[in-house]
Amino acid sequence: MALIPAVGAQQEDNFSEDEYYLPDYGPSIFADLEDDSDVIDIRGTMPEIKVDEEQWEWLQVINTSILRSEKEISPYMRANGGPLIGFGYSVNGYIFVEFDEKLRDSIDISTIDKLYSITQI
Repeated sequence: MALIPAVGAQQEDNFSEDEYYLPDYGPSIFADLEDDSDVIDIRGTMPEIKVDEEQWEWLQVINTSILRSEKEISPYMRANGGPLIGFGYSVNGYIFVEFDEKLRDSIDISTIDKLYSITQI
């Protein structure tokens, strides 16, 4: 699982013949994110999963983690005075949180640590 604090990052959807295309999951997903200037930090490990059925199962696992985390993450949301404008999971197999671009300088390691601990699977 990964927590990727991102500022204004947008995920690209990959579609193939009217189906959602899931890329092979593995360390290369995180390696690609390391080159994204919007990504502040990457935590955790990405499982190596190449079978579609197992990928969908993994997405369900991380979705469940997000749903369980909502109450604890809520105080960090912009609507409650926090720096987050969104959180969820990517079809690329990781959890992400998105910070308000205007608050980028106020994001510290302790906030990232706390958010990571909240969303761990």
